[in-house]
Amino acid sequence: MSDDTGLARHTSISVLWMTAQRWITRLGGFLTIIILTRILSPEDFGVAATATTLLPLIYVLADAGFSAYLVQADEVDERTLATAFWFSLVSGAALAGAIAVAAPFIGAALDVPEAAPLLQVMGLSVLAVAVGSVPMALLRRAMEFRKLALIEANAAIIAQVVAITVAVTGGGAWALVLQVLCGQVIVLVSVWIVARWRPRPGFSLARFKVMVAFGSHVVGSGLVYALRVWAETAIVVAGLGVREMGFLSIAQRLVQTAQDLSISALLPVSMAAFAKIRDSVDRLRGFYLRASAVAYAVITPLMVFLAVAAPEVVELLFGADKSESALVVPALAIMAIAGVGWAVDQALLVGTGHPGRWFAFIAVIYSLALLVSLYLVQFGLIAVVTGWAAIAIAEALLRSIPVAPIIGATRWQVIAPFVSVVPTAVLAGAAGWGVLWLADPLPLLVEIFLGGMAVVVTYLVGMALLKPATTATVLSVLPGRIAGPIRSVLGRRLRVGDEAPGA
Repeated sequence: MSDDTGLARHTSISVLWMTAQRWITRLGGFLTIIILTRILSPEDFGVAATATTLLPLIYVLADAGFSAYLVQADEVDERTLATAFWFSLVSGAALAGAIAVAAPFIGAALDVPEAAPLLQVMGLSVLAVAVGSVPMALLRRAMEFRKLALIEANAAIIAQVVAITVAVTGGGAWALVLQVLCGQVIVLVSVWIVARWRPRPGFSLARFKVMVAFGSHVVGSGLVYALRVWAETAIVVAGLGVREMGFLSIAQRLVQTAQDLSISALLPVSMAAFAKIRDSVDRLRGFYLRASAVAYAVITPLMVFLAVAAPEVVELLFGADKSESALVVPALAIMAIAGVGWAVDQALLVGTGHPGRWFAFIAVIYSLALLVSLYLVQFGLIAVVTGWAAIAIAEALLRSIPVAPIIGATRWQVIAPFVSVVPTAVLAGAAGWGVLWLADPLPLLVEIFLGGMAVVVTYLVGMALLKPATTATVLSVLPGRIAGPIRSVLGRRLRVGDEAPGA
């Protein structure tokens, strides 16, 4: 087995393990929320949400991008690891302390004073993330994603049990807060046990400066993304009201869940893989093109189904009174398809040591997206989300500018995996819409099932005819019981090598 084949196989297996972990976490979380909504009040959820709003941003600041540096660095010695750990420990403790001091003021400013003690306790999760960042990075660097998947799935299950127990015993909003904290603590303890690494005394100012130079771009990217989300939320709420924001939030949760259950594992796994082959342009190009082609191929049928079946799916899951959410799902689904390459491109640029290029690119794109939102909000929610979809398509095409030189490819080679799924997606969408229209008199669940089958079958046949190598690559990483019947139906055309990688 060649090095490239072995790496591709290892990467594929890692993605499967991490995807399985996402399924366990998401489905378990979904069942937990169903239970908690019958125990806790809406006010409990609101207070808990207030206490956790700032955490994603603070996690980025606590890590400072050092874990990404450790994953992609050519060599990492004990001095570098010690420097990263002691800084993360100090920064995590400082941020946790700052949260404890600022919590009463934050609660008062938001007119939710009862959130203050919850926010103070949640500060401990920031410390847990910071303390676990180095052993977590070491496991990712070694591509031990099977172990990470088991750790995170186990932590999620235990945390969900804790949340339900606290809720049943009258803990209120503490159930949701302790769920997050418990999960983080279990991950922390587990990665320290599995990584088998212990910090040594010492700190290198020279290596610290190198990590800061790299990590500042990673942190900048995280901050830009968080600011975009906050700004777009503010624009929608201020321009259209909380009710419209609620419908948008429901649609976003639906699409985000579908993304998490399909390709969310791609970023951490592919970043580690790109770092291992960063010195070979030919290997980078081949791996990148295959990863992109597979990512687009996997997520497209799921998003096409959501786009055409949005009214039926929203009614089934959330009720007929949430039907307005279905109106923006198609645009969000298009955004998801166009944006799947975002994970691969970020992994490539960070994994090969070019986080500055990624930071500069998304800063420009996100600024443009906010300007579009400000202009379109006067025309309503559908106009705003359609504008976001247009920006996502433009972004998918323009990402070839920073990416192509890194892998020694033409811009067309970079955008081809995205463009090539469009014809099959259109055919699958038309088939699904037609079946849904014909099945309208049937029970809702039957109608959704038939529409989904029409999308999947049409998509698979179209991919087998137009993209046989990509289809074969996707099937090669699936369990034999699933891939075998599909191969037998689609025929012998599925042979790797019938087309250029990622073409």
